[in-house]
Amino acid sequence: MGSQCSCTCTDLAIRCRRQPMSSLEPATSKPQFSHGLEKSSVVRFLYRADACGHHIPIPRPSRGGTFFAPTEMHVDVAHIAVACHECGRVTLYSPHNVLRLHSDSPCPYQVGRLVLVYIEAEGVHSDCEPHTTIRVLWDDATKRLVCGKPVSAWEIDPDVKCVHGRPLKSPLPDIQLYYLADMPF
Repeated sequence: MGSQCSCTCTDLAIRCRRQPMSSLEPATSKPQFSHGLEKSSVVRFLYRADACGHHIPIPRPSRGGTFFAPTEMHVDVAHIAVACHECGRVTLYSPHNVLRLHSDSPCPYQVGRLVLVYIEAEGVHSDCEPHTTIRVLWDDATKRLVCGKPVSAWEIDPDVKCVHGRPLKSPLPDIQLYYLADMPF
């Protein structure tokens, strides 16, 4: 990821504000069928039981293919750092952490409600270039991060490091620039 913004958003530097995501919870019942057509949709989530345990909604991969069809997928990263929209914990996720669940609500990325963005986090030393990217959810209607905590209160897992293997500067500043992110898997 480069450091130049690829979006046309004019609200690039804003404070993180709490935005509930209760409508994105996976459906608890089986999908309902009407005349052979499924009424629920499939939503992709990141999930790690050993992390915060929340389901983080994610868009479809940016470069075609899916985790279930790996021959069509060109993944150039093994792990990505993602901030949880519920608790602000930043954890590394891999293609093995992708779940597909039936939901009573449509995929928020397909209906234009959410956008995946990233921030750049610095390492503890000045030579940590390029900066580490942390993906996070963006509410396209309100032009705000979707997160239960301000950026400065995010908890960064120790396995999220700069390119030199060192920890990231913590706390992260609340004022950040946000860039459109891809979903590599």
